[in-house]
Amino acid sequence: MNKIIKNLILTDIAFWTGWGMVTPVFAIFITDRIVGGTALTVGIAVAIYWLCRSLLVFPFAKIIDKYQGQKDDYLFLVSGNFLAALIPFGYIFAVYPWHIYILQVAYGIGMAMSFVGWRTIFTKNIIKGKEASQWAINEATLDLGIALAGIFTGLVITYWGYVVAFSIAGTLAMISVIVLLCLRKEIEGVFNRKQEVPFKPEAYKKAAIAIDLLEDDIASIYEKEGLKGLEKIKGVGKSIALSIEEYLKTGKIIFYEQLKKESPVNLEELLRVEGLGVKKIKKLWQELKIRNLKDLEKAIEDNKIAPLFGFGEKTEQNILESIKFLRQGQNKFLLRDVMKEIELVSERIKKIKEVVNFSVAGSARRRKEVIGDVDFLVSIEDISNKYIVEKIMNTFVTMDNVVKVIGKGETKSSIKTSNNLNMDLRLVSNSSFGAALQYFTGSKEHNIALRRIAIKLGYKLNEYGLFKGEKKIAGQTEEGIYEKLGLQFIPPELRENQGEINLAIKKEIPDLVDSIKGDLHCHTSYNGGEHTIEEMAEEAIKMGHSYLGITDHSKSLRIENGLDEKRLLEQKKEIDKLNKKYNNFRLLSGVEVDILKDGSLDISDDVLKVLDYVSISIHSGLKMTEEDMTKRILKAMDNPYVKTLNHPTGMILGKREGYKVDMEAIIKKAKERNIALEINSYRCDLNTQLAKIAKNEGIKLVINSDAHNKRELHNIKFGIYIARRAGLSKEDIYEI
Repeated sequence: MNKIIKNLILTDIAFWTGWGMVTPVFAIFITDRIVGGTALTVGIAVAIYWLCRSLLVFPFAKIIDKYQGQKDDYLFLVSGNFLAALIPFGYIFAVYPWHIYILQVAYGIGMAMSFVGWRTIFTKNIIKGKEASQWAINEATLDLGIALAGIFTGLVITYWGYVVAFSIAGTLAMISVIVLLCLRKEIEGVFNRKQEVPFKPEAYKKAAIAIDLLEDDIASIYEKEGLKGLEKIKGVGKSIALSIEEYLKTGKIIFYEQLKKESPVNLEELLRVEGLGVKKIKKLWQELKIRNLKDLEKAIEDNKIAPLFGFGEKTEQNILESIKFLRQGQNKFLLRDVMKEIELVSERIKKIKEVVNFSVAGSARRRKEVIGDVDFLVSIEDISNKYIVEKIMNTFVTMDNVVKVIGKGETKSSIKTSNNLNMDLRLVSNSSFGAALQYFTGSKEHNIALRRIAIKLGYKLNEYGLFKGEKKIAGQTEEGIYEKLGLQFIPPELRENQGEINLAIKKEIPDLVDSIKGDLHCHTSYNGGEHTIEEMAEEAIKMGHSYLGITDHSKSLRIENGLDEKRLLEQKKEIDKLNKKYNNFRLLSGVEVDILKDGSLDISDDVLKVLDYVSISIHSGLKMTEEDMTKRILKAMDNPYVKTLNHPTGMILGKREGYKVDMEAIIKKAKERNIALEINSYRCDLNTQLAKIAKNEGIKLVINSDAHNKRELHNIKFGIYIARRAGLSKEDIYEI
């Protein structure tokens, strides 16, 4: 039960306890104290109240429904309670029946206002899934208050009369008004934040993008300039700045946590299922009360999904396949999803002045697309200095994103972060840092191969160093280890025991690609993107790119408002105009053409031939047979204007598997037609293995971001990681 519901129940108890002192004695009061008061007077008075209330409830409700926000709900509740609280005091001064009738009209008006205001607020704040229990709590406490009030009223009137009884009743009812007035800011604040949809999520989204693009850490900005510094960030107003401040101080935002608790479904979990959006999740909740993946799987087993409007058997099957895919990746994390967190931890540890050497280790350092946990390695001058050791370990285990300290020691500490990611920090001496880094970077298979070489040479290799007998002959640097073993230094990305050892023996490790000139796959506000062409270009220039290919979707992808021939030519004119203002940078007019089911392209050759760059992609019909899908793509690749094939297997890592396709045939066609295959940084498609095969066949590969906003342009580094793991050098990359 949230705070608003608790306070509403308290105000209701106070109000109705007050009126509980009036109702039992109302008829006796009229016949005893009102001149000419009879049973008929009582009947008319009661009828006036209920008629006024029943006639006014509906129009008042219409007013509340008409206006957005919650000030009207709150105003109706407070005004209604205030008016109704005055009535018992009015009874004290009533003499004739018409006095009572006027008071009953006012009472009816007040209660109509109070009723719609209170019920609206209660309904909007009640925790979904617990409606019955929370209404029951309200009714039970209310009934108890009225019952006690009835007994109390009898005693008061017996000993002190109606004036005292009605004064107490009015005072209790007025207390509810005072409580509501005290809660005004809290109630209106929560309500207004909830009612700022749809523009509030958009505001948070824009602020998140601006924060993600900051060159400085947002915590550093807050430390230096406080709230004013946060408000200088584009898209961050006072409200969002306060939320950021709360998160930086406490590691959470109370309002967000409250919303999560009140949500009937695990939205974060269900949104990971391919094919499920917010609208479909809402329908699944409304129709089948599906809260999470477990409920969803059970509903599919019972064949309850397909019959729902907007779903069908095909959608049900796709959802089931996506769930199976997600289950396989449990307790695994996409590197791109946790890299920001890794970088933030790294920055904090590196700021400790006593730290001499620092590095990420493990699969994260090898830049694997999917990782299980994160390892950090630190060295200091004097590992026996307990003060420095304690300082480093305390810094690590007390970071804002830590939800659990798994262990804390002098040489190793382990934590669990708010995204359920396990992190380990190991502390070693400077003389062993290189050996430890090599050991904890892995992979296990690579390390076994190195140890075998060491044994053949009469050495012993472990995380402390390379030893000849008892003498350490290398260990301070990784380079020293590999040199003593007679090997060329092997970059971390290649350390999988998949041929890199033989290359290192022959001194043939390639000079891996570490940067690219530009990006040939991004989207703008013309269709599925958030930013204009110019905004995307300015960001690319900041990143040091020499060019940026604008490749918005073509017309068949209606969900992304795909461009037809006319709009593509209009876009080209804008690009040509923008190019006149740039020096040492070029925008390319391009398109991501949809490959139709028959293998034809949905943009005419007359338009394709005037564009700077044409890429082709599959976005629909993903369930075709391998033979049909392969024929479809091969036919599209025969178009003379095609330069690249985007996300060739259709995979989205962590979300869905690719379609069935003969990649050997695709690679052969790419070589024949001199078409580059894409390493899509977002989808991780091509993957490392296929990129390596393509390289060995002499195929050029193009590394692209597939960015739909400025922030995502920076994700191109994840494509570079795949290229490095595949052993690609600069010469293997397709660039303009």
